Amino acid sequence: MMTGSGFCLDRTVSAEFYRSILEAEEAPSWGPFTNLALAAGVMLQLAEPPVEIQMQHYAFLVDDQH
Repeated sequence: MMTGSGFCLDRTVSAEFYRSILEAEEAPSWGPFTNLALAAGVMLQLAEPPVEIQMQHYAFLVDDQH
């Protein structure tokens, strides 16, 4: 499983945004993370400050219907 972590001001609002544009499934959340399950075993984890994570940039390729 691959995991990507993201920093956001409101993890619930951010999770709903990414869930809608990526058609992601809810996944069990734990600790400071709200988790979304993507295809091929990829999990997107969203956390609010203060959380120590390495900042990263992600790009997603979606079709024209999105």
